[in-house]
Amino acid sequence: MSELELPLAARIPVRHMPSEYYYRIPVRPNLKTYPIYVPGKEPKGYWEWLQKQEPQPAFDLAALRTKADWIKAGALVFQAPQDFNPSDDPFTDVRNPKWYEYTGIRGDKNGVVPYYRYVIRKKGVVEVNLDSCAECHSRLMPDGNVVKGAQGNVPFGRIWAYFLSHTKDIPQTESAKPISRHFFGAPWIQPDPTAPLSDKTMTDFVAQPSHRASIRDRVPARFIPRRFRTSLASRIVSISITPGYNSIVRSLI
Repeated sequence: MSELELPLAARIPVRHMPSEYYYRIPVRPNLKTYPIYVPGKEPKGYWEWLQKQEPQPAFDLAALRTKADWIKAGALVFQAPQDFNPSDDPFTDVRNPKWYEYTGIRGDKNGVVPYYRYVIRKKGVVEVNLDSCAECHSRLMPDGNVVKGAQGNVPFGRIWAYFLSHTKDIPQTESAKPISRHFFGAPWIQPDPTAPLSDKTMTDFVAQPSHRASIRDRVPARFIPRRFRTSLASRIVSISITPGYNSIVRSLI
């Protein structure tokens, strides 16, 4: 493997995890998930019905007998949550019409959000799944169809901007340095071309799109394959997010 891998630009030594550690990683929860509808498309009484549901497994492993059974289960694993977030959290404020207006998220032909789903771990508590395969690899097409397993088009940049401008965990007058470094930092380049972003307050960092344009100018996306390029002025792409969005933000402040 060492002959196949390029050294990191930061020259930080990297070692493959031992098998003992790998097999200690918890298995992703097997929980049934439910559709999230955009405003105006949710069936009458649906939210109240969700409140009454008990936690259920997405599928019964012992009942999988045929190839078709396994394929169906695989589709459910594609939607399986790795983390959970409140349905009224600014990052996943899926019942708030203003969240949709700000982020530009649309529903499919049936008004269903393709990137997130409701999940129930406790009766009466409806949460939103995070870090599912579907979140990053569902592509909503102009005609309302959804391509599963594709390069996704969830608008992470606008979702993060909404979260950062509405969360109560981060004062808007606080320095944007931790967030700026997380998204745009290039510490292996000296001087870091993205450093000027760290001088902004959270309000300026979120409200002014000029910082995205400045990144595009300083670090052109010419190394990104053409089919994966997208405007940095409208969304953030190619970001590796570890489990737990709120935990990431809290670790940065």
